[in-house]
Amino acid sequence: GNFAFPSPWLEPAREAYLQFLIKLHFRSVSTIPIICCATSQLLIHLPQHYFWEVIQKPIYFQKTFRFLESTGAFHYIDVGPASTLATFSKYNLRSSAC
Repeated sequence: GNFAFPSPWLEPAREAYLQFLIKLHFRSVSTIPIICCATSQLLIHLPQHYFWEVIQKPIYFQKTFRFLESTGAFHYIDVGPASTLATFSKYNLRSSAC
């Protein structure tokens, strides 16, 4: 396929992962806005199975960049080891791409 997820190889880990997630506690209101690349929307709260569901969905960088840029201008910082976000933003933030 074109995407790393969803993958049937993850299904055997589902129950163990969900049991792990149940033990985590998240604040109900975030002080830092969270934009989900699987839905390209602002998250007001994290649904109960969010972290399982998000690894099962494709990541929509271009649609997410469009959403962000529609709310204002931003400076993006890639803190990953491989500059992946920097590369995606370079190609997706061009005026012809948005």
